[in-house]
Amino acid sequence: MNGDVDPSLQLIEQAMLNIYNEYRVNPTVTAGPYMFDEFKNNMVKLSLNPNYAGNAKGDKATVPHIIVQTVNSNIAVDLLENGDIDIWEAEADGGKIDQMRAAADAGKIKFNEFERSGYGNLTFLTDRGCTQYKEVRQAIAHLMDRNSFVQSYAGGYGVVTNGMYGQSQWMYKERGADLESDPNMINYQLNLDTANELLDKTPFTFEADGKTPWDKAKADEEFASNADNFDYFRYDENGNRLVVNQYGSDESPITTLISNQLPNNAKQVGMEYNVTAGNFATLLQYYVSPAEDAEYTAFNMGTNFAPIFDPWYQYNSKGSDNKTRTNDPKVDEITEKLRRIAPDDKEAFLDEWMKFQLWYNDYLPEIPLYSNLFHTGYTNRVEGFDINTPTWQFADQVNAITIAK
Repeated sequence: MNGDVDPSLQLIEQAMLNIYNEYRVNPTVTAGPYMFDEFKNNMVKLSLNPNYAGNAKGDKATVPHIIVQTVNSNIAVDLLENGDIDIWEAEADGGKIDQMRAAADAGKIKFNEFERSGYGNLTFLTDRGCTQYKEVRQAIAHLMDRNSFVQSYAGGYGVVTNGMYGQSQWMYKERGADLESDPNMINYQLNLDTANELLDKTPFTFEADGKTPWDKAKADEEFASNADNFDYFRYDENGNRLVVNQYGSDESPITTLISNQLPNNAKQVGMEYNVTAGNFATLLQYYVSPAEDAEYTAFNMGTNFAPIFDPWYQYNSKGSDNKTRTNDPKVDEITEKLRRIAPDDKEAFLDEWMKFQLWYNDYLPEIPLYSNLFHTGYTNRVEGFDINTPTWQFADQVNAITIAK
């Protein structure tokens, strides 16, 4: 009857609430080398799991207790130097890396360095807003001085990239030089003239009335005399302004670097470019579940690659992780072929990898900003952690780590 309460549904709901509110922050079953003790004050305490059988080699962790805590990234290297924390992983900021290396030279700490299997990027929604037009995305790439980004953020520990690759990937080590020298590979650099030419291929070629052709000379004059209150933007024939709104994490220095460059450069080509900073959870909400009339269609992010490279998930129109909403028959074909190449046919895979990179470089679902060297620092009492690969971190090495007496 209508209004009856289903006891089974009540039990399911209660179980879900119990998992979320209790077990999620206080698990009682552990399969790994450590078991959960407690979580409070942004700190997780772990102790050795007596029931752990060891890894494939039979190795077992020996450090009795581990504390994993949230620390302020701005002072993490200071905490490391002072011995307040023992390990700080994957530092990317050039200034903090310099500090870490200086501390190591002074004998205070040790560090590992390794090439990142990933990159920082500016990613788009490619099916809505002004960023649905490839030429708009390409124009944005020509409105940034990415070399200054790398220097400002990563110092001497990063490089500008033009495709979906990281320096540590075996494909890039095998074919990276060929890819970068390919005549079809675009090296996106700050160039307002090129950005203007690209935007002239979009619907945004008019003044506000939707009829009068947009005039670069007028834009130059307006910017020279009224840069702060610039109001000579491009419009389409229906009077829609060329506006791109970006959402970035307020904890990311890249958000600041972009906001210092893009909005002013964009004015000079008739584009209104706005950067909003907020918390990362909100960014993900806008990015993963955008509204049809999404306010934000650009996001500065970072991506790390799995050891097995399969971009079908991210860029095939049927891909389960296609957050950019890419829908292009060309990449559908490439990504389908990539995942069907025989595992031992290395050259065929590399050939198709090259095709994918050239597609990515042209379609530009994301603008790759930099790929960098990560540095992990650790105190002198930590032993057995001298590794230098992006695919093997503290959690993977924990069975071999010891604490010097």
